[in-house]
Amino acid sequence: MPIVYVCRPERSIVVTLWRGAVDLPQWEEHLTRMLNDKDFPRTRSHLVDLRSAEIAAGIGPAEFQRIIDLLAPHYKSIAGRRVAILAGRELPRAGTLSYAIQTLEITAASFLFTNEALAGRPAPPQECSANLEAVQRSDRRSAS
Repeated sequence: MPIVYVCRPERSIVVTLWRGAVDLPQWEEHLTRMLNDKDFPRTRSHLVDLRSAEIAAGIGPAEFQRIIDLLAPHYKSIAGRRVAILAGRELPRAGTLSYAIQTLEITAASFLFTNEALAGRPAPPQECSANLEAVQRSDRRSAS
C-alpha cells in the first residue's frame, strides 16, 4: 500500500505517509479507508508526509476537485481540521491543494521542513516525529 496512516485519537492527530508511486485511485482508496476508520472522527489534526512519494504527474487541479468531491459528504467530520503537509519536491502541487481544500473549511499548509510543519501541533514535535517514524517502520515491515 503506497499510503499508510495511523490515527492517534488520544493526541487528536492522524499521521500519514505516502511512499513510492501513488496515483489518484490509490489516493481515493486511502481517503475512503481513513474516513471510515472508527478513530478518525476523534482527531482534529493531520500530518501528511509526501517526501518519499512519486505522485503521478497527471494529478492536478481537476483531480484535486475529485478529491474535494469525495470528501464533501464527510463535511461535518472534517470541517475545522488542521493539516500540515511535508511536501518536499511536491510543494507547488501541495500548495495548490492546500488552497483548494479550504472550501471544506480545512486549514492546510505545506512545508519543506519537519520543524515548520510540526509547530503548533497538539502533540510535541518530537512525539509527532516519533509517530511518523513508527508509521514508516510499520510500512517497511508490511512491505517485507
